[in-house]
Amino acid sequence: MKDQIKIILTAAGCGILIWIADTLLDYFIFYSNSGSFLKVLILSPPGHEIYIRILIFLVFILFGYFISENVKKQKLERDNFKRTLNSIGDAVISTDVEGKILRMNPVAEKLTGWDKKEAIGESIEEVFNIVNVDTREKVKNPVTKVLEQGKTVGLANHTVLISKNGEEYQISDSGAPIYDEDDNITGVVLVFRDVTEEYQLREKLKQNEQKYRTVFENTGTATIIIEEDTTISLANKEFTKLLGLSKEEIEGKISWTEFVAEEDLGRMKRYHRLRREKGKEAPNQYEFKMIDIEGERHNIFIVIDMIPGTKQTVASFLDITERKQMEEELKQSEQKYRRLVETTGDIIIVHDREGTITFANQSTLSFTKYTKEEILSKNIKQFIPEDEVESLLKRKQQREEQKDRFRFNYETAFLNKDGERIEVDIQATPLFENNEYKSSLIVARDITERKQAQKEKEELQEQLYQKQKLQSIGTLAGGIAHDFNNLLTVILGMSDLAMKRAENGKVKSNLEEVIDSGKKAADLADQLLLFSREKDTEFEIININKTIQALEKMLERLIGEDIAIHDEFEKELWKIRADEGQIEQIVTNMAINARDAMPEGGDLYLRTQNITIDQEQARTIPDVKPGSYVRLEIEDTGHGMDEETQDKIFDPFFTTKGRAEGTGMGLSVVHGIVKNHDGLINVYSEPEEGTVFRIYFPAVKQEESQQKSEQEEENLDKYRGQSETVLIVEDEHSVLKYIENVLSAYNYSYYSAKTAEEALDIWETKEAEFELLLSDMILPGRNGLELANELKEDKNSDLDVILSSGYSDNKISSQEVRKKGYRFVRKPFDIGDLLQSIYEAIHE
Repeated sequence: MKDQIKIILTAAGCGILIWIADTLLDYFIFYSNSGSFLKVLILSPPGHEIYIRILIFLVFILFGYFISENVKKQKLERDNFKRTLNSIGDAVISTDVEGKILRMNPVAEKLTGWDKKEAIGESIEEVFNIVNVDTREKVKNPVTKVLEQGKTVGLANHTVLISKNGEEYQISDSGAPIYDEDDNITGVVLVFRDVTEEYQLREKLKQNEQKYRTVFENTGTATIIIEEDTTISLANKEFTKLLGLSKEEIEGKISWTEFVAEEDLGRMKRYHRLRREKGKEAPNQYEFKMIDIEGERHNIFIVIDMIPGTKQTVASFLDITERKQMEEELKQSEQKYRRLVETTGDIIIVHDREGTITFANQSTLSFTKYTKEEILSKNIKQFIPEDEVESLLKRKQQREEQKDRFRFNYETAFLNKDGERIEVDIQATPLFENNEYKSSLIVARDITERKQAQKEKEELQEQLYQKQKLQSIGTLAGGIAHDFNNLLTVILGMSDLAMKRAENGKVKSNLEEVIDSGKKAADLADQLLLFSREKDTEFEIININKTIQALEKMLERLIGEDIAIHDEFEKELWKIRADEGQIEQIVTNMAINARDAMPEGGDLYLRTQNITIDQEQARTIPDVKPGSYVRLEIEDTGHGMDEETQDKIFDPFFTTKGRAEGTGMGLSVVHGIVKNHDGLINVYSEPEEGTVFRIYFPAVKQEESQQKSEQEEENLDKYRGQSETVLIVEDEHSVLKYIENVLSAYNYSYYSAKTAEEALDIWETKEAEFELLLSDMILPGRNGLELANELKEDKNSDLDVILSSGYSDNKISSQEVRKKGYRFVRKPFDIGDLLQSIYEAIHE
């Protein structure tokens, strides 16, 4: 209908044009003399006007026809353009140079939410409302952007179109200028489309890539990605630690062939080629030897496979120098969590809410000695000691009722198939489904050794406590004994004098009782001094085999005929430095103790043995240090002792006998003598199983073990001085006199002082004469080490120093003295020790 109307209008237009032409013709005839072209027409032969009008009419009809056809063609083109525009899947909007909308297709209407009739003439910014997806800030006018650059441009990245009704679309868009025939920009066309799904997919892919990269980077397994040319394109941090290079030094820089041992390289290159050419013909799990950047070799289990659709492979490396046990699980390609669970050293069990075991790992089977089939039919209660079951079940029920989801930690024990007890530390985690408790995960670690170590530690601490207690009591006993001896000196002396003057027999008898008791008290004082390590001792190098053999006949009479003595002596026994009388006292006291433990008779074993204790063995023997020892072992077959008695046997005055049968000083004296010899004593006993005492004496060096002969005595002359001057500092008068006598006898000069202050006064005036300082460590006021340091800081830095001490519990250790470069000699020292130390200090 529209086309018919247009044709009628066109014909009408032609009629009007004819009328205008006819009018013009009259006009032209009238003015024929004025126009050249019209002259041709008008000056035609008379009577021809009708033909001219007909001709003009035909021309205009033809002209009207062409106009009509052109209109139809333009309309067809417009219709085609409109259909094309409306058929485009993307949204299209065109504007003029001012950004006013001229056209838009249905897709644009849908996305913008604007009807075309409403949008035409509106500003593009009003209709095309776009913001940045991240900042939500409005994006710059797209028309302005196109006009500024004068070319087709992509508009803002990450753009969101907000429609009129508030809906949002992630869009991809571009704009292009519209040119006229003269290449002038007359407007802008915008093309955009909804890429929300694509964007979401891309974002999801990006997130997945990030997730997998995070997993790749943070997995506990060393992992790399290998290109077809063997280059490593990606390596996680575990691999960098394994190889010893940084990511920057690895990625894209090195080939995997560079860290493979020569013997495995050919095989692995073949696998690399086969994997890309023939796929599954190459194994995806195998072992090889890897060499890190430091040259260290690693046994590696590798899991490797192609990445689908690429020529790349992903390879995971597991160091097995400690995880060889994972081989079977890795070969079977089980899931990662199962591999970890099956290869852990911990017991891992899952049981349901009734306690029935539904899963047990390999360690559980090893500990419990059940097969997997056997254990899956058991209840967890069967593995818990009976006395602990009730409390554990009660705690479990409370946690279920309270819906406690937290992991619970406690210590208990597991019983294996044979009823053996294993101490364990347990972590119990409840497992819920839909907010309902369904099962429990039990992870148990064997702490038997730790508990044993803790027990041993407590025992050692108790022994240390006992040792400290004995030391404290010893200090007290020493002080009492010193004062007691002074009193006894007066009592015995005055009693003896009174007895000589007494004439009355009864008085003499009473005085004899006093003197006899006084002598017993003196013996007790001697024992106290031995216990406190303050009794003077005479050390010499002895063989205790000979000492005990000489004592055996007396021991046989002492302990009685119903006890048999058995000696088991090391033939080539090392020698020790000891007071032989005190060694005899040890053996005697121990033999008497053994006799009292065997009232019905028994056997007494005396054993000696050379013992070398290394660092590892020293940890198993309380208080012992590594070194060479002579061990004296005294064993009886008596009634033995419980632990409580053993803890107290070395305490002074402790006795299991009646007060009338003993003073309780026997073993405490033995302990004191042993400590005085730098030894140690241990006891091993159980009720009705007898008792063994083991005493360790430090062995002397081979050269020291030679008995001093007259020839050796004569050799002391080689240590004779040449009038060198020694500064002696000693606060004990008798020791000072002894040193002075020795130095005088062997041609040394000396100046003596009793304190450090006196020594400094002498030094001020006689400094140039001295070649050696011989000082006791413990002095009134300033100690010997401080004195030596002060003198060495003076001008005379060549002064030699010897420090001496007789106290093993000295606050200043011999090691500290030697660290300073000074010599140390322990009291008591004999003439040879003293002279040798002085001579070597001066002449070396």
